[in-house]
Amino acid sequence: MAKDFYTITSTLGWRLYEEHFKKVENAHAFVMKMLGKDKFKWMSNTRIVAKASGTLSIECDRLEEIMEADDGKVPDESLEKIEEFLRGQWTGRVTPGFKREKEETPVERAKKSGNDGEVISLRDMCERNGWEERRTRQVLRKLDVKKEGRWAWVRREADAIEGRLRKALDE
Repeated sequence: MAKDFYTITSTLGWRLYEEHFKKVENAHAFVMKMLGKDKFKWMSNTRIVAKASGTLSIECDRLEEIMEADDGKVPDESLEKIEEFLRGQWTGRVTPGFKREKEETPVERAKKSGNDGEVISLRDMCERNGWEERRTRQVLRKLDVKKEGRWAWVRREADAIEGRLRKALDE
């Protein structure tokens, strides 16, 4: 016997949003509103993922049916909840078992790696090489250099990054 409702579960980081619909068209409208203009990828026939705004995961045991349906109408109260959910102002449920991990600073990483806490900042590199900080940050972004909190790295990482910067800035 077929179910007479659609339960859609959405997760985005620590946020968990579950919504129920009786009409497949309204469920479709809800999913499309959640996705916005983001491209999505089918992970299975019951789950899709969009990564443009973090990792948004949408699951439903009848998701294929929902995605093939025509557009319906999302209830007004759900529209407000969707906006809160997507913007991070979510006061609803959190993902079960979610535990926010403390991010390590570059200094903590350096101590763990045995580098005596020696951290080289972008400012240190710029002063040593006579580079403009603003221009150097632009180049780092173009080189797709990852930063964790601030532009600073342990000695080994900093030396590699400084070498890449020399090449890019001397061109």
